[in-house]
Amino acid sequence: MFTEIDNNLSCNIPHIPPELIPSDPRFGAGPSLIPKKHMESLLKCNRDLIGTSHRQTNFKNMLKEIFEDIRAYLNLPSEYTILLGNGGSTMLFNMIPLSLVNDSSLHLVCGEFSNRWYRYSAETPNINAEKIDIDTDIDIDIDIDIDIYDLLAITQVETSTGIEIKKIPSKLSKSTKQLVAIDATSSAGVIPCDFSEVDLYFFSLQKIFSSDGGTWIAILSPTAIERIKQNENELNKKRFVPHFLRWSEYLKNNEKLETFNTPSIITLKLFQQQLNTLKTIGASKVLLDCEQKAKYIYEWANSKSYLSPLVKNPQLQARTVATIKLAEQFSAKKLTAYLREKGLVYGIEGHRSVADKINHLRISLFPSIDFDDLKRLTQLLDYLINYSTTIKSTIKQK
Repeated sequence: MFTEIDNNLSCNIPHIPPELIPSDPRFGAGPSLIPKKHMESLLKCNRDLIGTSHRQTNFKNMLKEIFEDIRAYLNLPSEYTILLGNGGSTMLFNMIPLSLVNDSSLHLVCGEFSNRWYRYSAETPNINAEKIDIDTDIDIDIDIDIDIYDLLAITQVETSTGIEIKKIPSKLSKSTKQLVAIDATSSAGVIPCDFSEVDLYFFSLQKIFSSDGGTWIAILSPTAIERIKQNENELNKKRFVPHFLRWSEYLKNNEKLETFNTPSIITLKLFQQQLNTLKTIGASKVLLDCEQKAKYIYEWANSKSYLSPLVKNPQLQARTVATIKLAEQFSAKKLTAYLREKGLVYGIEGHRSVADKINHLRISLFPSIDFDDLKRLTQLLDYLINYSTTIKSTIKQK
């Protein structure tokens, strides 16, 4: 059924034990599972918030609460500034080189999204962007003069490959002229960050924070703010920067507790609810929960002859997104298609940039994923793969 032995093979699993079926079928690495209770609570929102102007006091109060909750949960230094805007993290891949980089940037590339950030920087006029490729089975080995770059770009967890950069390599330690920027889209809220080493920390809301896409949050150090102010006039002489991509516009609106353009209030309400949930649990317990799920999923993959972690180096295995390689005789695409068709499991397909090259599954370990459901998922996958093996063996005997 899920093997490549016969593309025309058609058979139905006669019976799947109900105890193997997850209570919620969503295991996607983004958009992620939005808890049902959070969706239901939207019906209770006041009519003076959703469907009204974001320039009014009620929205400003909500935004103020969100910023205060972010600051408290991430243990953010008081001198750091929080900004919010539309477009998702991918938009920042353009904003950063256009409005924050002076001449050059260095990128640690370990998958589709970190490479996209590098490509957008390399395409920006008057910028020299270079990259260091990090593979799924090697140690980070860096020997480069970091002082020649004015921005270091790091993707903390690469969603497409499941690689996690657990710390800034010592050879890339921050210099006086350099900004350190971290894409924390699949790590913010779980993986700790030492903000004393970081000038720009950004993420979108559709991953760990169980909201919808299209909104970004950026946290900037005083050094980053200073560069934005210094660059405002100088950069426009070197390259035109559209107003929508100027950090200064977001800073101006932030002072008034407003957004540059109309935000998705529903998205922000969902984010606020998940943020409050994580605050209630506590950052250390949230991290522990994801670490336990990561330990379970990688041990499961290592224990099966037909599975293995795609990221071979344990020091690079992500604690929020697991990528699991499937033996070549089984088709991950057929398996995930069957699970989706039957409504059993959604979202464990590999990222399109990797799935065409490597036969694998991608499984979210975000806080909204219930540990018991994760166990049911692995047991269900074992059941289906073993069933497929039985079918293959029967056909061969015939």
